[in-house]
Amino acid sequence: MLLFGLLGMVISHCRKNK
Repeated sequence: MLLFGLLGMVISHCRKNK
């Protein structure tokens, strides 16, 4: 589930950037 957590962090960052 570490990959899932990393993916979530990336999505959150992308969403925050956008």
